Amino acid sequence: KKKYKNYQISYLKPWIDSKGTSLGFSFFNREDEYTDYNEDGNEVAEYNKKSRGFNISFGRQTGEYTRDYLTLESRKDSYKWDSDDSSGYRYDTDAISNTTGSGNDWNNTNPSTGGSWNFASNNYVKNNFGRINSITWQKVYDSRDNIYEPTRGRRISYTAQWAGHGLGGDFDFYKFTAEARMYKKLGAKNVLAFRARGGFIQGDAPYSQLFTLGGADSLRGYEDDQFRGKYMYNATLEFRFPIVKKVSGVLFTDIGDAWDAPNVTWYNSKKTFNYGVGAGVRITTPIGPVKLDYGVGKHKNKFHFSFGTQF
Repeated sequence: KKKYKNYQISYLKPWIDSKGTSLGFSFFNREDEYTDYNEDGNEVAEYNKKSRGFNISFGRQTGEYTRDYLTLESRKDSYKWDSDDSSGYRYDTDAISNTTGSGNDWNNTNPSTGGSWNFASNNYVKNNFGRINSITWQKVYDSRDNIYEPTRGRRISYTAQWAGHGLGGDFDFYKFTAEARMYKKLGAKNVLAFRARGGFIQGDAPYSQLFTLGGADSLRGYEDDQFRGKYMYNATLEFRFPIVKKVSGVLFTDIGDAWDAPNVTWYNSKKTFNYGVGAGVRITTPIGPVKLDYGVGKHKNKFHFSFGTQF
């Protein structure tokens, strides 16, 4: 199995002046194996995705519960192909100049029926991979009693990203996102948690900047990042309850969709209503929280295993 040399170096200073301004920066270089799925959850591509760049972020307290953030970032995303895979699921961006075709036209055969996609499309790579320079502003209202395991309060955020349009880079777009999280304690230890998100993009955003839904953190019962596009909505309702020490349970329902991905030519970007229901457990371990969920979607059932805190 191929080994990847990934690193991320981050630093944060919470207070740099008397007004509570924070300063943080991060340098990253990541390369991972990645799988793409079409709108039906069928695998259409396997490849190595590489991202490298840096960001600088400033934050300032603007009220008892509110804080504003301003982030400047420059990153470059690229495909990296390292396998001679005759199935057609992988493609080499270096070989694009040696192929012939008509722009964004792809082979009409489908991998699920024994065919293969022609991933060596010049316009596809040009329209989706390259350098992104952006400025992002975010306002956050947070009155939760605990940021890791909240039992009451709410967190509301608004985010606006300006990419290109005078900042350089290969892409020009605007991206807007809003999110609300609310928590209510039921009884002594049970918690009802709700999250709603929505967003849209103006301009030609590349593949890596599109909204994605599907998987453990957004829409359970579906493949990771199964849905993608310039428009997105998502909502989750969870009932959380303790089982034994360091183990808790959850009953959940998810809804959402992401659609309109004009530069992803192998993806049939149709607007649909997707839902998932299921149950899971949360286990606190020495290396961090572990989440295991079983989701029932419209067409299939799926286990989701992940690390990290709950929303």
